[in-house]
Amino acid sequence: MKTFNLNNFIQSILKDGGATFHLPTGRMTFKEGYFVGSANGEMITNLGNQRYKEEVIENKVIDAVKEFISENGFELMDVDNYLGGWIDKGKLYLDITNLFTDKKEALANGYKNKQIAIFDNKRGLSIYL
Repeated sequence: MKTFNLNNFIQSILKDGGATFHLPTGRMTFKEGYFVGSANGEMITNLGNQRYKEEVIENKVIDAVKEFISENGFELMDVDNYLGGWIDKGKLYLDITNLFTDKKEALANGYKNKQIAIFDNKRGLSIYL
């Protein structure tokens, strides 16, 4: 099992638009299942417009990840919880996510938790709700 650190997580958000990190194991790659944000522990950070320099955006993401972990560290150390992060329309979303193997169950939880989307690991894409 390959382990990563939070810097890899942050760089993946910036480069790929999103990532998921499992703090207890340091894992960041998952082949199966669906990630669904929980009803608790969400942070939205406005990254500004695209005219900002890359360093400014990177520093905003770093600061937001540090703050989110500081506020939600206890929950994120639970083996059933993951740290999810993605950028959409100039905003950084960070949340506590859960992994589901069943798509119907994942969709139901996504709707219940009022999520914008869930993430399909196998296909590497968001399923908007």
